[in-house]
Amino acid sequence: FSFLLLLWKRFSNRKINWRIPFTTSLIGIVLLSVGAISRPKITKCIVVEPNSYGYSEPFAGGKRIILLSEGSSGKIIRVQGGWSLIAIGDGRSAWFESEQWKRIYPEYQLK
Repeated sequence: FSFLLLLWKRFSNRKINWRIPFTTSLIGIVLLSVGAISRPKITKCIVVEPNSYGYSEPFAGGKRIILLSEGSSGKIIRVQGGWSLIAIGDGRSAWFESEQWKRIYPEYQLK
């Protein structure tokens, strides 16, 4: 929006105060920064399907290397398409279908 105001100021005969485009740009930058900072970086997750197969590659044609049951937990390392590379507590990691896992949000304690 502020870019359009700057263009209008440049090519229009009317005078626009420089503070309006500057202020809208500054507000936009602040809002984007706050949004990026406040986004939680949650990596803990659990299996929500009865069984979840872990593959060596991020596609169903890969070799199955792990079978986990519902309630198993892990940590998301990377996401690629509809697949997540998840590390299990015993040190192993495998690619799982992302829809079979849900992130665990921390509970906040109010004092």
